Amino acid sequence: IRGPQALALLSSCAAPKLDYALRTHPVEVTLGIAKEFDARMYACLHQLADVDDTEYVRLISHLPAREGGLGITGSVAKAPHAYKASASAVQLGKEAPSQAALMKQHYGETVAALQAFEGASELLARNKKAGTSSWLNDPSFSANADVFSALLRTRLGAPVAKCPSQVVCPGCSATFGKFAFMSHAPGCVQIRGSNASTCHATLKNAFKRLLDHAGLRYESAEPRELL
Repeated sequence: IRGPQALALLSSCAAPKLDYALRTHPVEVTLGIAKEFDARMYACLHQLADVDDTEYVRLISHLPAREGGLGITGSVAKAPHAYKASASAVQLGKEAPSQAALMKQHYGETVAALQAFEGASELLARNKKAGTSSWLNDPSFSANADVFSALLRTRLGAPVAKCPSQVVCPGCSATFGKFAFMSHAPGCVQIRGSNASTCHATLKNAFKRLLDHAGLRYESAEPRELL
């Protein structure tokens, strides 16, 4: 299975599979199986998004969608907080910290760790904007497997798997680092296909047709001429 359905199964069915065991057993008991489970779960994600298995990808992907990630939190990361919340609830009752509260602190530490990666702060800020995460949990969202992989890579800010460290743009022939090329490609006017420029032109022409149909007058100008 690939595409949106695969991500839904991975995040909603697979990722929480060990939660009960994590809450009811000490970390030293669950650590081994949690590591093995995470390895298989992230292997599925990396295949789905067609990205390499890196620390950066894992950190981004296990953040909640509201924090700019994919919401696929590893069991190793959850284990200490799940058991602490459960054990504290037995001792302290309603005064005990919830697992959600403990995980919120953990997510904050994850965001701090991501500051070591260039461009991560800007990526998370974009991913957290209103409406940018709705497709992740929308059962009506549809995309073929290749398009969905590209969407996930854009969300993660990660290049395609086995991408060389230097990439020559097929449009303008300039050379970029693999991460810089991801930012360059959508706006390169010399790349054929659907990029920022062709999308802008399509939208502009649609507006023109509507205005012509309504008999309204208008003036055209390039965006840079409006500054």
